[in-house]
Amino acid sequence: MLVRKILKQLIVILGSMPAIVDKETCTACGACVEVCPVEAITMPEKAVIDAETCTECGVCVDECPVDAISL
Repeated sequence: MLVRKILKQLIVILGSMPAIVDKETCTACGACVEVCPVEAITMPEKAVIDAETCTECGVCVDECPVDAISL
C-alpha cells in the first residue's frame, strides 16, 4: 500500500499515467473488464486499456488475479 500511495503522489506531480497491462502475464480472464467503472478496458485477445478513458482508479489492478495490470 505504501508503494501505491507514493506512486499516486508521483502521478500528481508528473501527470496522469493510465494502467498498463503486461501482455505476457495477462490470461484474458476478463475480470478487469467487468470491474472497470468507466469501461476503459477491452479484451480483443488480451486486456487493452484506453489511456484517454482510464481514470487511474486502480480497481482493475486490485481485481487482476495474476497481477498483470499496474499503475
